[in-house]
Amino acid sequence: MIIRVVGALVRALAVILLVATPSIILPSTPGDTGQIAMLVAILAAIATFAEYASKTSTLIEFREAPPVNRIRFLALFACVFFLSSILRGQIAPTTFTVFLDTAGERLAQMIDFPLSPVRLMIGLLPESAPEATISIFRTAAGVA
Repeated sequence: MIIRVVGALVRALAVILLVATPSIILPSTPGDTGQIAMLVAILAAIATFAEYASKTSTLIEFREAPPVNRIRFLALFACVFFLSSILRGQIAPTTFTVFLDTAGERLAQMIDFPLSPVRLMIGLLPESAPEATISIFRTAAGVA
């Protein structure tokens, strides 16, 4: 039982880190946004802890595939981290953020074909969207 509770606590802390990552990375996050992000992070952590600490599944049954869940979580965390870093690079560029931006642009160019996810995401923008917004959106879609 102790191992299950410790594992649940580690997973809950990982969920907190996942939800709080954009607020931590982005430099111009208003105070209220950070507080809301921490509230959502704590609520998600409580749900995760309750799911993994209990003997049987609770409301959401997602603990029956441990390796797949770990891969999903790591992929989601990488996506959130890289997208937050790319957006941070628009405000405070570093070598890492410039590299991510360049790699994202290249990825977006490689997978930009009719009905691709990149093309579908660009199609969501209004016709009057500035070219800079379209470029950032294309890069983010390429990375995601």
